Amino acid sequence: MMPDSYGYDLASCSIVDHLPPELLIEIFVFCTEDLGDGLVPLTLARVCRYWRDVGSASPRIWQRLVLSDRHKLEASHAQAELWLSRAGQLPLYVHANLESRDNLLPLLSPVLPFIHRWSTFDVSVDDSSEHIDFVPLVQGASEVRMEHLQIIIRGTSGIEGLIEHLHPVEVSDLDKPTFSAFPSDESPESRGIFMRTAVLTLPSRAHMTSLPLTKLTISESVDVLTHASRMLDFLSAFPLLEHFTFYSFPQVGNPEDDITQVPVVSLPRLRVLALRSTCIVRTVLSRIDAPSLTELYLEHTNIDFEMRHDPYATMAEDGDSDDEAQDFSQSPWSDHATGVGLRQLIKRSNPPLEVLEMDYADMRTKDFQWCFDRLEHLREFRIVASDMSNTVINLLAPYESHRVSCAANEGEHGGLRLRLPKLAMLGLWNCQRLSGDAIVRALCRRVQYTDHLSGDKISKLSDVAIVGCQDFRVQHVLELSPVLGGRLRIS
Repeated sequence: MMPDSYGYDLASCSIVDHLPPELLIEIFVFCTEDLGDGLVPLTLARVCRYWRDVGSASPRIWQRLVLSDRHKLEASHAQAELWLSRAGQLPLYVHANLESRDNLLPLLSPVLPFIHRWSTFDVSVDDSSEHIDFVPLVQGASEVRMEHLQIIIRGTSGIEGLIEHLHPVEVSDLDKPTFSAFPSDESPESRGIFMRTAVLTLPSRAHMTSLPLTKLTISESVDVLTHASRMLDFLSAFPLLEHFTFYSFPQVGNPEDDITQVPVVSLPRLRVLALRSTCIVRTVLSRIDAPSLTELYLEHTNIDFEMRHDPYATMAEDGDSDDEAQDFSQSPWSDHATGVGLRQLIKRSNPPLEVLEMDYADMRTKDFQWCFDRLEHLREFRIVASDMSNTVINLLAPYESHRVSCAANEGEHGGLRLRLPKLAMLGLWNCQRLSGDAIVRALCRRVQYTDHLSGDKISKLSDVAIVGCQDFRVQHVLELSPVLGGRLRIS
């Protein structure tokens, strides 16, 4: 007998082996439709060398990827990588069988970067299941990629403790991993994939492969306590991250005691960072390297309680000493934490920060001055419900320089210098410790200086909002209006 094209003596084979490879492949594909343990292609390959070679050379046999958290995670990751390589560029039918929802993201991490190849996705857990057809989501798109991941750490309180300002979440949908598509900013033909999942705790970095997504949102329920080390460890799985938002609830026991062991995470592409209602703001700011950061939003980081144990007591960082000005706000511990954290971020990364928004997020006077002296690119500064004193608003006025310099921002005014030289938008909302006289004096001096010298190095104020500041009265509006004109907003 002549050997076939694969080089086998068919006379010594079974009747099935007499089938041409094309028909054998069809049988194999039919067998893979029985999901079982999802390892049918490997089982078939163990029958004989002929079957192994036929199966290995056929991408269709590897299109259906069944992952289970009953297997070791390392084995599942190896399985995913093998299926991806054997399936070529064919569509993927992804199935996830879970005992715990917390395992979904680690289990899927090797295949999420290839979501543009997904045709369907099925997940089963806790006697419930979900089926998602990806074809309608990406139809007509020339490029599809995973862009945004939203993780809800639900804790034991469930939906009742979720933060309301996030995407609306139906109770019935909370436990379902949700995929949706949205137009990409790059082109109308591009699609970004959004994924939302609820977990009890963040996965460990050791259980995940790197994910190339650009936007991450994490929100915690009211009874959740995520340590900073866990958060930063998780962030290290997203080296291409551009936008990170973290919403939490202040906890007396947060942050963790041994803060010196928290790693520094490199996020070279991070442009937007938003932290809300968390006691780990100092640690997050101090332990990320974000040289591309342009927008920073700090919201509700002030706390009205004192930590039982100061986790930073053994650390010696710039700015740890008390505020020499002795004008703390009503939340001195959190003032200190926010200010020192921002100092460390600026010191480590020297980010080209253009937008700084602080909503009920105060710092000490010395921290405001330290930051203002170094934020040369800041264009927008908004602060809401701050207890900052007149000393801080006075920092915006030109000041006398005690050294001879030809720096561009000194211009024709000789020894005068200016903090935040690129500042164009200033917003003061509900800052009750600021006097109207101090606001008028500082802004008039600044406007007279910047309007005369504005150019590449110095920007003039184009938008000033003063709203809800109790001591900023009608007479102050009348004094400031001739200087600012239509640039002043009071409501």
